[in-house]
Amino acid sequence: RTACATIGINRRGRRIHALDFDIDRRNIILARQKRRIKIGRNAAREGGQISAQIGFGLLTMTLCLPSMQEWAGIFETSQARVQLSFSFFVVAYGGLQLLFGPLSDRWGRRRSLMLGLAIAAVGAIVAALAKEVDTLILGRFLQGAGGAAGMVVGRSMVQDLFDAQARTRVMAYVGMAMGCIPPLSTLLGGRIHVHLGWQWN
Repeated sequence: RTACATIGINRRGRRIHALDFDIDRRNIILARQKRRIKIGRNAAREGGQISAQIGFGLLTMTLCLPSMQEWAGIFETSQARVQLSFSFFVVAYGGLQLLFGPLSDRWGRRRSLMLGLAIAAVGAIVAALAKEVDTLILGRFLQGAGGAAGMVVGRSMVQDLFDAQARTRVMAYVGMAMGCIPPLSTLLGGRIHVHLGWQWN
């Protein structure tokens, strides 16, 4: 320690040696590396959960698309009437995001998300048990309304849980999920329609 050159004096009047400076600098570098590793692991785990929340609405939107071509015959109505089920879903999915945003700030993320999932579950049951196309349209509307909660809460959680560095990585996971879920859910919906029937979509 006595052989180390003095490079300054701290606020308490203590001499700062070169060895102390190197150790402190090394500790700072190690701390930053550990923090990056922790951020990366949290970003991957939390990003997967948030992607699932955001992708839930897209899944319910596109899963039933392979079944729509047969709904006109099943419900003895026109194809234009069947298309209203998709239109009402999109209107509810987009419009209710304006409601769930302030609601999640007031009630909390978890309660708002659970409310949305409950509404979507009720809509799925109504649509599956529908005997006429108007009931099916109502069920799809409720599904869209419930799915809006996942989109809003998921994006809000990205802002709540991560700093700017990790936020970019999480949004990359979310972007990949939003790009992959619609085509994959359509393929899955086709298999479900063939093997289990349209009600399971």
